Parts: sequence; C-alpha cells; structure tokens
Amino acid sequence: MSFERLHKLVVYATVVVGLLPLASSGELPMAWVVATYAAVVLSWVRDVPLERVAATERFWTVVTVVALVVLGILAFVTTNYLLYAILFVMVLVVTRLFQSRSSRDVFQLYGLTFMAVTAGAIINPAVAFIGIFFAYLVLLVWGLILLHIQRDIEALQDEQASVGERPRALAWQASDLVSRRFLLGSSVLATLIFIVSMVIFFFFPRLGAGMFFDQGRARSSVSGFSDKIELGHFGTIKDNMQVVMRVELPDARDRSDLHLRLRGISFDRYDTRTNVWSKTAARPDRMRTVDEGVWVTDVFDRARRAARPDEILRQEIYLEPLDTPRRMVFGAPTILSIGIDNPMVQRFKRTPLRFYEDEGGDISASTPTDVALRYSVESWQPRGLDQRVEEDDAPIPAEVRGRYLEIPDGLDPRIGALARELSAAADTPYDRARAIERRLSNDWSYTTQGGTDRVHPLEDFLFVRKAGHCEYFASAMVLMLRTLGIPARPANGFYGGAWNPYGRFYTIRQADAHAWVEAWFAGIGWLTMDPTPASEVLVPNDTGLLASIQEAYDSFKLQWFKWVVEYDFEKQLAMFRSLGQSLSALRDLLPKPKDGSVTNPQAWKRGLKEWFSEPTNLLLLASPFVLFLLFRLGVLGWLWRRVAALLRRRAAAPGGEVGERYRRMLSLLTGQGIGRGPGETPRELAERLSRQGYPASEAVARLTAAFEEVRYAERELPPEAVRALDEELSRIRKARTG
Repeated sequence: MSFERLHKLVVYATVVVGLLPLASSGELPMAWVVATYAAVVLSWVRDVPLERVAATERFWTVVTVVALVVLGILAFVTTNYLLYAILFVMVLVVTRLFQSRSSRDVFQLYGLTFMAVTAGAIINPAVAFIGIFFAYLVLLVWGLILLHIQRDIEALQDEQASVGERPRALAWQASDLVSRRFLLGSSVLATLIFIVSMVIFFFFPRLGAGMFFDQGRARSSVSGFSDKIELGHFGTIKDNMQVVMRVELPDARDRSDLHLRLRGISFDRYDTRTNVWSKTAARPDRMRTVDEGVWVTDVFDRARRAARPDEILRQEIYLEPLDTPRRMVFGAPTILSIGIDNPMVQRFKRTPLRFYEDEGGDISASTPTDVALRYSVESWQPRGLDQRVEEDDAPIPAEVRGRYLEIPDGLDPRIGALARELSAAADTPYDRARAIERRLSNDWSYTTQGGTDRVHPLEDFLFVRKAGHCEYFASAMVLMLRTLGIPARPANGFYGGAWNPYGRFYTIRQADAHAWVEAWFAGIGWLTMDPTPASEVLVPNDTGLLASIQEAYDSFKLQWFKWVVEYDFEKQLAMFRSLGQSLSALRDLLPKPKDGSVTNPQAWKRGLKEWFSEPTNLLLLASPFVLFLLFRLGVLGWLWRRVAALLRRRAAAPGGEVGERYRRMLSLLTGQGIGRGPGETPRELAERLSRQGYPASEAVARLTAAFEEVRYAERELPPEAVRALDEELSRIRKARTG
C-alpha cells in the first residue's frame, strides 16, 4: 500500500469515527446523518480533474455560506443553537473532504473532527462513547504523525520546484514506512494521551454543566408508574427490564436476599365512571432542613422519638431520568429524611435542588426530569405493629378522615358487603384490614393477561374473573377498607429488584413497578399493606452467562454516569475528600518526630524508636518478604482459589443451596429446549410443564415448591431435604422432551 493511500485511509477512518458520537446520539435527524455519511463515501470515490479544482472550490464555498445562513436562521427561530451548530460542523467536515488537497486541509479536517467528538460528548453520554473516543484518539495520533510526514514531503517537493527540478512522485510503500513498531509506539502514545486526559478531567477545577444549564439526557418512559391509576387495562410491564434506579444499602451491603419496596406516589380519589385513581391537586410544601443538605418529612419528629436504631433503613439511590410529570423521589416507607452530598454547590446553580412534600406524604424534587438524581434516604420500618396499633385508640385526624374515607359515587354495594364478609371474624380495624389483605392474597389470582370488563373492571375482578394485576388488588382493598371506616389509599412505586453482585447494589427495573395499599391506624399512622400475592408479583432474576455480563456492564454503566457524564464540582470535592482521607491514613503509618519539631534529630530518633517498638510496624516492614515467601511456597495460590470460590458463592442468586439447584434445573430445561417465558414465574413454569406432559414435571414441581419456600417464605430446609433435591435434578437430567 502506498503512503498516499494509507494516509487517505487514516484520514477517512478518523472522520468516520469522529462523527460516530453525533450519529449514534439519537439527537440528530436521521436523514441528516445518512446524507453526511453518503457524502463522505462520495468524496472518497470522486476524483476532481485538475482543471476543475478552482470551480469545485467556489461551489463548496457557496454551499458553506448558504448552510451558515440557513442553519443560523433556524437556530435563531428555534433557540436550539447547539443542535444547528453541530449540523454546521458536519457541513464543514463534508466540504473540507471535497476540497482536501494539502496538509493544511487535512489539519483543518482533524480540527473539525475534534469539535465533532467534543459535541458528541455533550449530546451522547452513552457508555459506548469511551470506546469511540479511544479509537478516535488512536486514529488521530496515527493521522498527525502521517500528516507530519506529508508536510515534509510537500516541503521537499516545493524545494525541488524552486530550483527548477521536476517534483518526483513519492511512491513509498506503507509497509516500509509504517511497521509494527510504528503502530505499537503510536498506540502506546495514544493510550498515554488518553490517561493524561482522564487525569486532567478528574483533577482540573470544574463547575459542571449543571452550573449554567441542566445536564439532561434521554428519559425513560415508565409504563408502570404515572400520576394516575387507570383500571380496565392490563399492562405488559413485567417484560420490561429497563433500569429505573439503582439502590445501595450502606448498612447491609452484603444483603442480596431483600425485596425492596420503594414508594413514589399515592392517590386519594376514585372515579367509578372512568375507573381512574387520581390525586387531589395540592401544592406541595418545601421540606424543612435540620442540617445543610438534609431535608426531613412531617413524620420525622414523631419517628425520632418512637423509632429504635434497628428500625432505620438507610439507602443510597441513583435515580435515572424518567418521563414523568413531576420529579418524584423514591424511598422505602416511611421516609424520614432526604440528603445530598456537598450541598454548598447548590447555592450557585441555576436551578438549586430542593425537596417538597405534599399532603399525601409524596416527595418531589426541583430538578428537571431529564437529569439523573443521586440522594440518600432514611426510612422508618417499625416492628411489633400489632401491639402498637392495639394500644392506641386515638381518633382519626380530620384531614385524614376527609380525604381517605371518601366513598366514590356509584360504588357497587357488593364491594362493601364483600368487605364485611371477608373480615367478619376480626374484632379491631387492624385485624379487619389484615383479614382482607390475607383473603385477597390467598383467594384471588395474579395475572397480566387481558380479558377484563372495561366498563366495570373492579367488579369483574372481584366477582367474575377473580384475577388481575397489582392495581386491581390495591384498588379493591382500599375501597373495601373505606366501606369499613378505615382510612386507606393506593400507592405506586417499585417492589423487588435484582441484586448486582459486581456493584453490590439493587437494580430496580420497570418490570418491578407495583401498586399496594396504605391504611391509617392510630398509634402508627400510615401502614403499608400488600394484598397482591408476593410470590407472583416478584420478577425472577435472569441467570446465565449473558445475565452476568449484563450485570457487570450495568455496574460499569453506573460508575460511568456518576463519575464521567455527571461529574461536577460536587463529585470532585467528594473525590478530593476521599483521596485526602486515604493520604492521611497512609501518613499515619509512617514514622514521625516524638515530642519535637521535624528539624530536631533527637525528636526523630525518639519517634523512630517508638515506631519500631510497635509490632504492627515491624510486620509492615516484613510484609513484602513474607508475601514473597508465601508466593514461593504456593500459599498465595491456595488462598486465591479459596477466595475465588467464596466470591462465587456470595455472588450466587438469593436462595442459597436451594437457589443454586433451582438455577441448575433452569439450565437443564434450557438445554432440553424448554425455555422460561418472559415474566413467567416459577410456579407458572411448573404448571406449564405439567400441562404439556413433561416426563419430569413432578420433579420440577417439587424443586419449584422448595425454591418458593426458601425464597419467598424465607424458611430454611433441613440438610436432608436439600440433598433430596439432587435426586430431582437427576430425574430432570434424564428426561427427554417429546
């Protein structure tokens, strides 16, 4: 390959890769992207005769001026200056490709591609950007080196022409000029530039985009969560695994067996004509602060007096941008406080972060809905509720009675009669509520399948089909409780979540969207109750190699958004603080002068003597030699294998040994061509195999029952029962599908 062709290939590769962040952002018109790349291809194959070069340059100059005028007008009319500036840069790239004749043209082209990559970093925050940027950096280094060689060639040709010699064509071979050593060396140089760029990125003082404009990115449309509950339809959200938020539990980082319930919004009014739950319009009040960066709810003071330390759950939540009318804030019931890091920076932002609480206890934030939100939550989860409720017979507050005991006009009287029937054996309001919750969970079925009566969906659910999804269960229980004089309301949020063993956090997906009931009782206030069968509503975690790769990628994606896309002065301060603490801890390990200044030799002598008198410091000095000895003896290898085995066990899905056997069963069934359907629960899978006449369906049913008992009822099986499951696995292994 000749030098000229190699140089052209690198130039075009740099252009194609440099435009990729813009092309893949989804923010530009697709027709514009296709036309740009088509023009790039056309410029590669088009060879302009020498006598038409001048005319061609005039043509592209006119195109550039026209594009500047038209795009400038559109930018002024729409006020979307960034978009039309990006489109104009793409026009300049195309026009420069068609006019590229000298090293100066190529250098300008590289400058334009760098502008395109910079713009892509703003409008395309996807994780793939880092790979594209690294590839662009390698190509740019190659291109700049080749460009330097081209300049030397042009200078030599100009010198030959100046003395009257005919410029010689330079038909160098790329194999002679660009060896493996050249490629390796330039790639190493690009890697060093990339590392230095990252260091500058993290340490250079920055204000952050949110200081002047909001750091927006594409919002997720949440089909299972909105500002209303509409009955008469059946959703398919159980198939949607798009991530909504990620939750870390600082006090329980190793708890992979929890089912998180994250409350978002509640409702108070039901319309029997439209079958819609809505929220009475009320302006939320700004939450009060007890410390800088800490907002508290209305129940904070009462809970602080009544709550025990083991009843407080701390959560660190990273909420994705959501396509919702308000920026709702989620947290485990009952939320006591909301906190953020480095609140001082909020004073200087164009839209400072504030939190608001309405009369229903719903919390919202002042940030736009297309900006990710990171915050901490403290929630009160009281224990011993039965005794607390029964000991207090305080009257129902007027604001609770007026809003949450309202019986909608036209409510079917059979609903009240059913409430009295289901709770006939109970004596107290609390016992009646628990009785209705229990009967609905046991006697009615959960389903996401269609077929409901759209005119009278609630009556159809209770008296005809006796099957529905969570919104039907919650709506039915709320209205039945109100007919018994118990204040109640439906609440929307998320329940369940998938444990990520790599990042040690819970991933909350759209499939985890859920509705439940909140009932008011004296002595405790609003209490969460859930009549939907828990084992049916929980979305099973994906297993296998692909799921593990997705979990690792999601963990990396979280760090990418936290520390790159939305990296600002707040996070920079937090990083500096953490780095300073680490350096301080390291400094404490080193010797220091004793009872004197750093310039006093005697003080240093006393300090060294004291330092060497500590056995831990002697161990620190001897540790490199000890590690080398352990390595030579093979002890470190043995420890590594033990630790790797432990990590594999800790990363296993919830359910312990029974869960491990259940996953092996799923792998066996997949190998036999029997895949689990999207959103299919363990019980539904077992029932389907039984109906289809699968030879080992009884073994599948027994394994499923054991898994549900351990996973959902949280009971432990005796060792002999666990070992008996291996025989069931053996039966499934020997089975053959018909």
